[in-house]
Amino acid sequence: MPPVLSNPTVIDLNKVAADKKVWTFGATEDVVFLPKSTPWTHDRLQTIGGRNIVLIGGKFVPKYFSSAVGTLNFTRNYGTVYIEGVHVDHAGVGSKDGVGYFHEPGASSGNFIMQNCRIENISGSQSGTHGDCFQPQGSVKNLGFYNVTATTHYQAFMLEPRNQLGYSIGTITMERVEAAKLPGPDRQSWLYYFTEPGTPIFPITFKDVYVTEAPGLPAESNFVYPRKGMPAGAVRNGDRIAWPQQPYNGYITVGRRGFVKPEQCGIGYARDEPVICREGISFVKGANAYEFTAISDKTCFELFRTGSTNVTVKDIVLQNGG
Repeated sequence: MPPVLSNPTVIDLNKVAADKKVWTFGATEDVVFLPKSTPWTHDRLQTIGGRNIVLIGGKFVPKYFSSAVGTLNFTRNYGTVYIEGVHVDHAGVGSKDGVGYFHEPGASSGNFIMQNCRIENISGSQSGTHGDCFQPQGSVKNLGFYNVTATTHYQAFMLEPRNQLGYSIGTITMERVEAAKLPGPDRQSWLYYFTEPGTPIFPITFKDVYVTEAPGLPAESNFVYPRKGMPAGAVRNGDRIAWPQQPYNGYITVGRRGFVKPEQCGIGYARDEPVICREGISFVKGANAYEFTAISDKTCFELFRTGSTNVTVKDIVLQNGG
């Protein structure tokens, strides 16, 4: 579920300046991004600061390159970043990350959640830019990936927290996640990269997680890390890969599932559950409308939108809960 929002700043990406791609927010400011009805083609959408940030839906297909940071790049966050139904496609851009996140040093929380997303066609190479589907660029309290498909010519989930720089990760949960290797300059690449020898370890929970392999390149030795043969490295039993000497619960299965198809995310994405705002107000984004529900002992609705767009309100039901 998305984080609870308090009086959020609402940013409609259909209405921002044509060259706008970076936003700065206060430490206690909650934010909702409304996705464009057409693909976002800037090299990135970046936030600096903010408490709870929500982005639901939208297709992000950068058409030019100015930075290797994530096309979606959430930095110095103070609360939780939640993205859902997002489609990032790097078919038309060079080597760069798909999504990046880190929290502000000293923040009491700092969580990232990705749900129902497809991150695809990420490019990179061992000798050049190490493009990743997702990489934390600083410390994270908790990472959660739920129903996510990632495809890459190089790396997918680069989750080693760069301990040499003093960064850390609290916990990671991966459920219904798959990472697939596309043809590229490097036959061997890390689709799941968790930790390096001698660095602090963190607990991971796997449930329905999948990885591909290539002819002559078994996944346990070439596409997951710590790989087979390393201290506390991967151990394969049939199609299941586990790390019995690490604090990892569950296993990764060799194969593909097709969890999130392009038509199941991106533009027109609709969710079935509410995003909770202050005083119990919540909204569900449909294909062409926002449906609001409120539970409150105070003023129930204050509906507003910036700009000149007309607002149509219908199907209001008021009920006194006593």
